[in-house]
Amino acid sequence: GGVSRTSVEVTGSSIAVSLPVEMLLARFEEDLVVTLAAFSKPTEAQVATDGTKVKVEGLLSVEVSALSRPGSGQHISGLSEPILLTLGISATAGLSCGYFDPQSQGWSYSGMRTVPRETGPLICATTHLS
Repeated sequence: GGVSRTSVEVTGSSIAVSLPVEMLLARFEEDLVVTLAAFSKPTEAQVATDGTKVKVEGLLSVEVSALSRPGSGQHISGLSEPILLTLGISATAGLSCGYFDPQSQGWSYSGMRTVPRETGPLICATTHLS
């Protein structure tokens, strides 16, 4: 069978995050709190880690915390099944998924991929929440 997932959605939009449940529970051994914040205004003149300029659209912030310590986001990396992020923008040519890397102070694509689709919202798959 498939991987058991749980989803958190922003009401009235196509924005959502889908998490592989068993893998997360095995790592944290307790119930989790998922916080999702969406920002709809595009940002111009951002810089990628390779120094190129990028336009950022469909920005999401996802935090996973232990139920006993909500708001204390946990570092998640190396997942064998990806976390799926559905952004509130259309999947059009030229868009790719990335995240802001605070260490390099730029946008990175490492550990992320764009799920191929012809129509509908942009979906990103990631093996980490950084």
